[in-house]
Amino acid sequence: IRHSNTQTSGQARAQHILIPSVEPMHTAVLVREAFRDIRINDLIYTGISHRYFVKGSIIMGLAYFALATLLASQIPLRIDLSLGWLTLMLPIAAVHNFLYYLHWRRWGVAVDGEFVVIRRGVVGVDHMVIPAYKIQEATRIQTPLMRRHGLSSITLSVASTSASVPFLRDQEVRHLIDYCLYVTEATDRSWM
Repeated sequence: IRHSNTQTSGQARAQHILIPSVEPMHTAVLVREAFRDIRINDLIYTGISHRYFVKGSIIMGLAYFALATLLASQIPLRIDLSLGWLTLMLPIAAVHNFLYYLHWRRWGVAVDGEFVVIRRGVVGVDHMVIPAYKIQEATRIQTPLMRRHGLSSITLSVASTSASVPFLRDQEVRHLIDYCLYVTEATDRSWM
């Protein structure tokens, strides 16, 4: 798209706006070109703890049970009707829990050279590639229950966004923060 813009001197200058559109079959080629130094699919990711899945599943199960009980109490006509609500909620809860399981399995973090790669998703997989020298803030969060099991969460912030990975082993979170600080201090590259 081109349009002309008149400056104060009266000269016209052409400006170009690039609007990319990529078909799904071309994305792999573009990713390989953009990240030649890194092989996202070949990395070994550190997954989050199973306690994240267990905690979420228990909360989800209690929420579905409470919803089924609430719906059954609104229509107290017959006992088999209240069991009907429970049997209706069971397959929905099972599908929801399976999607939550996929979400838990895909979430992880890996380090490759100067890059930190965060992987997540439910049905598909999303990768967030962050150059370690661009990290402006690294936050470690640990609740008392997480401390008891040696877990903590990390949030990495750059100028445009931040990304969190929960329920990692505390030792790995500390190592990741130390590595990012080392890369930031050791390089003279601008984070802009």
